[in-house]
Amino acid sequence: MLGVVALAASGCTQGSVAALDRPSTGEDTLPATVKTATFDTASARKVGSHDGVDVYLAKQGGNASAASVCLLLYPTRAVNDWVAGCSEGDRFTVTLPGDAMSAEFIRHGAGSEDLDHGAVRVSENVVVHS
Repeated sequence: MLGVVALAASGCTQGSVAALDRPSTGEDTLPATVKTATFDTASARKVGSHDGVDVYLAKQGGNASAASVCLLLYPTRAVNDWVAGCSEGDRFTVTLPGDAMSAEFIRHGAGSEDLDHGAVRVSENVVVHS
């Protein structure tokens, strides 16, 4: 595991995240190599994949604010190199170290203005940059 990072909040925290409000499916189960107390693993929802990296959202665990969201990047080609970050903010980015891939969480939904050079929307709230 590369790690879980708590990121500084930026912006307001109003607005729910639809992926976290839907019922869990079998596809949402986190891989066995993902072990952390930082986020609530039962709340994890797979929101997409891009270039061999699975993308999940989860609720932050412990005493975190209900608005805290975690973004997890899980590279299927290097299963121990997953990384996650959590924030109460409207936007934050998580990057795979040593890789040219990062993902940005956008609480109120990704729009066309978020799709810059090479960016791909993998879900309503996540844009991947490679």
